[in-house]
Amino acid sequence: MDTHYDSGNRQYAYQIPFSTRTGMSVMDTGMVISSGQSYVYPKAATPVSPSVWWNSRAWQYGWRIKVWDAWGLESPWSNGQDFEIIALERLRVSKIGNPPNGQPVPVLNDPATHIMIDYGTNPLPKIKANGMVVILVDSIGPVNTLPLGINFYYHDISTGEKTTATVHNLTALLPWGSATNRLSCEIWSRPEVIIAGDATVIRALLEGTTSVGNNAHLRVSAPYDIDVAQVLGTSYTDWSVVLKGRKN
Repeated sequence: MDTHYDSGNRQYAYQIPFSTRTGMSVMDTGMVISSGQSYVYPKAATPVSPSVWWNSRAWQYGWRIKVWDAWGLESPWSNGQDFEIIALERLRVSKIGNPPNGQPVPVLNDPATHIMIDYGTNPLPKIKANGMVVILVDSIGPVNTLPLGINFYYHDISTGEKTTATVHNLTALLPWGSATNRLSCEIWSRPEVIIAGDATVIRALLEGTTSVGNNAHLRVSAPYDIDVAQVLGTSYTDWSVVLKGRKN
């Protein structure tokens, strides 16, 4: 950030308003007491409320700044600067098919019950082998699709074994390529697994492809893979077969 225009006097506070390229206000920091030289824009942290960026229905923005010195003297506003956000955010599990005992169960149509997932989330939501989770993720920027296939896999951390997971029903809330969107898909664990150990997880490389040169990820630098759910036990144990003889 700029130091005060009065030579030799250092920054005491700053203010940064953000707007869309069309001039709609997105957020304003207000006066922040800080001599810091950078600002990290806020992301959504709850399953209920999207970020201000997603709510703006835009991905191209502008900002400007003014600062105060230790004497309280205020600088003029800087010239406006443009920037873009191309990202995925607010990953959450919205449904668990056949969860193990003790696992809180999110309700698909009740966002307050959805389970937020981030890098290092512990504990992860649990599913049974041959079970599934539905994930939701918000996109900012003109995402065209979310590649499936090898980007979703079943990972045994203890052995390093990786096997492609089954993914179904990839959908978008709005038309693909919209400035902001909400993406959803089902991820199924391997049906042939009889018993899954504690070290087995469903892992995803979430990458939204775009037509503007940069792809959308959950964080700004690799590795982008993220653990979505822990796989325990098996769905097969829920089934029992009773054979009865026929009376003549």
